[in-house]
Amino acid sequence: MKLYAITILSALFALIESFALPRIHSTRATNLLHRHDAILPLNNLLDESVVNTINTTSEKQQSVLSALIDNNDSASRTASLIPILGMLTGLTGVLCYRRFNCFLHMMTGCTFRAATSLVEGSWSAAALDVGIILSFITGTACFRLIETKQASTTFPLPLAVALSSSTAFCLSDLFYCQSSVLSRLVCPLLAFGFGILNAFSTTVLGVVTSAATGHYTKIGLGCAEAILLGENKNAQTSQAYLKGFVSSVLLVSILYRQLTTRWTGLIVPPPLGVTLALIYTTVFAWYSYGFPFLNIRWKEMLNKKLR
Repeated sequence: MKLYAITILSALFALIESFALPRIHSTRATNLLHRHDAILPLNNLLDESVVNTINTTSEKQQSVLSALIDNNDSASRTASLIPILGMLTGLTGVLCYRRFNCFLHMMTGCTFRAATSLVEGSWSAAALDVGIILSFITGTACFRLIETKQASTTFPLPLAVALSSSTAFCLSDLFYCQSSVLSRLVCPLLAFGFGILNAFSTTVLGVVTSAATGHYTKIGLGCAEAILLGENKNAQTSQAYLKGFVSSVLLVSILYRQLTTRWTGLIVPPPLGVTLALIYTTVFAWYSYGFPFLNIRWKEMLNKKLR
């Protein structure tokens, strides 16, 4: 139990650090609004022409500061989204491995299993793995269709991605308790949803969130750069992702073990697909809109500063 407690505390600390540090580095301009001389330090952030424009009228001050706050809040949410997605990858990885004995959010293992099953003549297992791979590819193609359609609307792309993948997740729960034929659609449906999510993170965020191999590579390169050049600028994103990912894997593994041994019959686990749908929809809704209360509070503070 002591080992479990230490592991849980370490994982929670890593998660808090992953979410807090990106926000600290990206809220420099926003924190200036808490000071009475908030307008003057903006000279260090904006060029001379913009500063002169700010000093012209209070309306222009409000416009520039509002844009600065909005851009800063968006950058802060993006920096926090990466470790959150890493945490969700760890969650789905543990649950899918425990329940289906495969990783449905990355296709490397499914490719190995499909090839091995073909060589051994296990056609049923090979067909399932090939179906998972094709479903994942179809999900990535579906993201491109969603992205193209959303370009002509005002509906946020991240939320459209979350709703589309959540539909596949919920359908997987619908088929999970059905006949043996329909139950074989559970893994392909989950892979389809993960394909949409992975295509979004790769295309929009520029970060692969479905696997950790590339991030470990960047960590190694960053260590070499720190030794040779004295600085490490390229591994910060990977560090944040891995902290969320590894911490989530540890926490979920411990909780799953307790749930299946000591807490059996006491706690009924919720459906996997619905749980993933709720989590991803909530996260992407926050990423799209932020917290309305905080946005209103910032506007009120801004108006008081300009009076």
